[in-house]
Amino acid sequence: MQVILLEKVTNLGNLGDVVRVKDGFARNFLIPQRKARRATEAAIADFAARRAELEKIAAEMQYHDTLNSLRSR
Repeated sequence: MQVILLEKVTNLGNLGDVVRVKDGFARNFLIPQRKARRATEAAIADFAARRAELEKIAAEMQYHDTLNSLRSR
């Protein structure tokens, strides 16, 4: 199954990558956890329109994670 990654997934790819994974991995892990969605033509077009927004959200999440780790030192 081909999916579009909605966030960075270790050993798989980064935000926006279209990757091929096993059906069970996509159905049981990636899609329910909102880490990916099926790579249909409509989904790819929708993702292209929302890419900037999703990249901004990912950058903010990484910023907050880094800030929290620095504060806990």
